[in-house]
Amino acid sequence: MNRIGLIANPEKPFWREALDEAERWIRSHGREVMHLEGMSSKEAFREVGKDLIREMASQCDLLVVFGGDGTMLHVARSLAGCPTPLLGINTGGLGFLTAAPYTSFQTTLEAIWKGQGVQDVRPSLHATLSGEGKPSQSLTAIND
Repeated sequence: MNRIGLIANPEKPFWREALDEAERWIRSHGREVMHLEGMSSKEAFREVGKDLIREMASQCDLLVVFGGDGTMLHVARSLAGCPTPLLGINTGGLGFLTAAPYTSFQTTLEAIWKGQGVQDVRPSLHATLSGEGKPSQSLTAIND
């Protein structure tokens, strides 16, 4: 895993510090880092389209998502059907869908790089909603 994509939820209190620290640490271990630009507000984060997230994922070996369950679901829905694995790092409350707390993201990444990670494939549901005289809408549910 040489190219790591980073996504952080700007609604979390120390998201910028988390992103900067992760980028420095990952680069210091000889890996490339990518992240989405213009995600400095919660509005921008919510509006980031799945096409941008999917494009970044297609160029990365792993996406590291800093946030909580809502952040993980937002990114996972955007990547439905995409083979790039996600690693959730909890910077929120419960963090049921995340793999590790922020305080141990470094050891978690090192374990993955050594092949010691466990991949958890989650089911998803895809549906198309259509009605008379209305455009059809494609929906993806993950842990909803």
